[in-house]
Amino acid sequence: MRIIFVCTGNTCRSPMAEMAAKFLIAGHEFSSAGMLALEGSPVSAKAILALENAGIPCEAHLSRNLRADDIRNADVILTMTGAMKRNFPKEVGSKVFTLKEYVGEKGDIADPFGGSIKDYEKCLEDILLCIRKLKERLK
Repeated sequence: MRIIFVCTGNTCRSPMAEMAAKFLIAGHEFSSAGMLALEGSPVSAKAILALENAGIPCEAHLSRNLRADDIRNADVILTMTGAMKRNFPKEVGSKVFTLKEYVGEKGDIADPFGGSIKDYEKCLEDILLCIRKLKERLK
C-alpha cells in the first residue's frame, strides 16, 4: 500500500510520521509532502531531535509540495488536520483521511512549528500513537 502523510510545510509533522511509519511498519510505501511547503527545506532540527530521542532514525529529507502524481498514485492520503483534508477535491475524497480519523482517533495533530522541544515531543507522541494503530490496521 502507498501512503502519503500531508502537513503544511513538510518540515515537522508529515516527515516525523513518514519516518516513524518506515521505522515501525514493514511492507508498505510511505512518503510525505506539504500543502504549502517551501521546496527543499530541511526537516526542523527539533523534529529531528524528537525523533532521535524516541529512537527513530532520521533519514535525509527535503520538503516538497504535494503533487498531482502523489494524489493519483497514493492508495491513502493522511492529513494532519481536518482543514487540510477539506482542501482536497471531492473526487479524491474517498482516499483522504486525517491521520487520527484513519486509525479511529478524534482530533488533529497539532503543529509544533516554532514551539519548544517539548511541543515537538508531544506532537511525535500523538503521531506514534497513530502509527502504532496504523500498523495494526495494515496487518
